[in-house]
Amino acid sequence: MAVNPEILEQHFAQLAEQSAQHRVEVLQELAREQPELAQRLAALLDAHDRDTAGLGALGAEALRRVTAFDPDSLKGRKLGRYRLMEPIGRGGMGVIYAAERDDDGIVQTVAVKLLSSPIFDPATAERFRREANALARLDHPDVCRLRDWGRTEEGWAYLVLDRVHGDPIDRHAAKLPVVRRLALMVRVCRAVTAAHRQLIVHLDIKPENILVDDAEHPVLLDFGVAGILSAETGAAATMTRWMTPDYASPEQLRGEPATVAADVYALGALLYRLLTGKRAFELSGVPLTDAIARIEHGAMPPSRVINGISRDLDA
Repeated sequence: MAVNPEILEQHFAQLAEQSAQHRVEVLQELAREQPELAQRLAALLDAHDRDTAGLGALGAEALRRVTAFDPDSLKGRKLGRYRLMEPIGRGGMGVIYAAERDDDGIVQTVAVKLLSSPIFDPATAERFRREANALARLDHPDVCRLRDWGRTEEGWAYLVLDRVHGDPIDRHAAKLPVVRRLALMVRVCRAVTAAHRQLIVHLDIKPENILVDDAEHPVLLDFGVAGILSAETGAAATMTRWMTPDYASPEQLRGEPATVAADVYALGALLYRLLTGKRAFELSGVPLTDAIARIEHGAMPPSRVINGISRDLDA
């Protein structure tokens, strides 16, 4: 469903100067009824925080073009050498399209991710270029490969990625014995470690961002996308704080600078999910202060949740 630009502008005007916690509470409430509007609004607020002057200089018509596009209306549009086919996924950080590149009759199928946060100013554009360059150098068999990147004329950044087929890791792991679930996690941890060695963090590790094929080959998606969308200081973006709290670290929920430690925390939460089939903490819709308190109190050990799991895995 397309976002009504007038409603988007009204919400933005109400929240632009509000505190981070107030924004999150409003976005959480809005997401229950109008998730796409909430996603667009979060993206616009993050862009406003990065570059108030650039955003303020936009006229009303330009603001509508930048913030309220209808993903279905972009089908058939060409971005660089790639033609968008149809949306295949939507989330807080963007819309993913199946796309094709046709070079003299040789057709390649890829995925194009149109990021949710517009880029207005040269400094942010340069940071996006640096981040994309770093991701392109991240060569690991268990990380989705970045092929290309660019920006639309409206200012939307996009990434061209390998098209990956598979099931989310938690769904795939549910069919496996514990030892094979652990083997999957070892591969995921090695991929994350390889990225950390190149000073690239994920910041949004969750089951939906790790697909596993029939050969039990895990592939991490969206590596570095949160870093591209977040402020240059490394602080977590508004969208990260309200979209995926179940795998977000306490510092991310507080809006503090997030480092590799946030990925380590998310890997622990993911392992808990794979071992028990449950989230370590059910935080959706929970106020931030209560969510952080639950995390700091600690989760129930996996061996007490599921019979047969070794206490060695409780740590």
